[in-house]
Parts: sequence; C-alpha cells; structure tokens
Amino acid sequence: VRSGRAIGGRVNLVTRDPGERTHALADANLYHATALYEGRPSEDLGIAIAARRSYADAVVTRALESMDDAPGVSTAPRYYDLQLKAAWKATADDTVRFDVFGSDDRMVLTGLEDDQSLEDLDFLEYGTRFYRAGLRWDHRASEATRFRLALGGGWQDMDVDAEGQFRMVQELWSTHLRAEVHHELA
Repeated sequence: VRSGRAIGGRVNLVTRDPGERTHALADANLYHATALYEGRPSEDLGIAIAARRSYADAVVTRALESMDDAPGVSTAPRYYDLQLKAAWKATADDTVRFDVFGSDDRMVLTGLEDDQSLEDLDFLEYGTRFYRAGLRWDHRASEATRFRLALGGGWQDMDVDAEGQFRMVQELWSTHLRAEVHHELA
C-alpha cells in the first residue's frame, strides 16, 4: 500500500514492461475470441496489444430463437476489451510508459413480459463501458534516488433504459497526476 493504511488506501500494482519476449496468441472458443501480440519493434521500445470480443450474443440469440415464448434479444450479453502497453527506454536512466485499456459491455432484451411490473416492456437495455490511459516517466537520478511522474485519466459510463419508463445514465471523467521521489538512506 503506497498511501492510506487506515480506512482506505491505494494498492500499487506494477506489471512488467512489454517486449521481454516476442509472441502472438489467437484464441477462439465457444464464448469469445482473443488476439494478443507482444514484441520489440526496436531495441529501446517494447509493445503489447490485446483485444477480446465475446460472441455470446450470437450463441444466446440462436438458442432463444429455438425456444417457444422466449424473450427477444437484440443484443445478448456482449463485450469488447482492449489493452495497449508501450515502454520506451529513452536513456539508461529514463523510461517512459504508456498504457491504454478499456471495455464495453452491453445487453438488450426485447419483448419482455413480467407479471410483476405495471406494464410490459418492449425492451430493457443495460450497458457499461470505460476507457483509461496513463503516461508515466521513471527517472533514476542516482543509485539511491528515483523520481516518478504519472499522468492519466479516463471515462466510464453506465446506462440502464427500461423502454423510457425508467432511464439512468451515469458518466464519470477522472484524471490523476502523481509525482514521487524515492531516496534510500545508506
């Protein structure tokens, strides 16, 4: 825990820099498809990019089409995920890192009939998504002193719509800026 330690705090999770090895992955299974590439386009730059897309919406839609009196689905559960990481070793003492990641999840049910509601709904839609980016510079001033500057931000929203009878939209933009100096005493 970097700060806090009482009622709340912040956990500092550090992932490795991309490009330690070059590899690619492609996977398709019953629920989603994934692609990943990690490598080093140059001696001082490592990158990793990954994306995933579910196709549960196609599977669920086919299953519901075969059922009697099933609710309609215009978008069954589906999601997109993406990540991009880059690390540039500018000098022996300076590293710049850039991260982007995001997700988009959505589901729309149509032709709903519920004995407990006041009226039947033609559709119910739910979605959530977020996208974030961060830029970090690490500088080694000496063997005992390190400096880190981090800037980032992003956007997220959630949307629930019950045929206009009820609608809730939450949208949040956030940013952060953090500077740290770390010095080990002898």
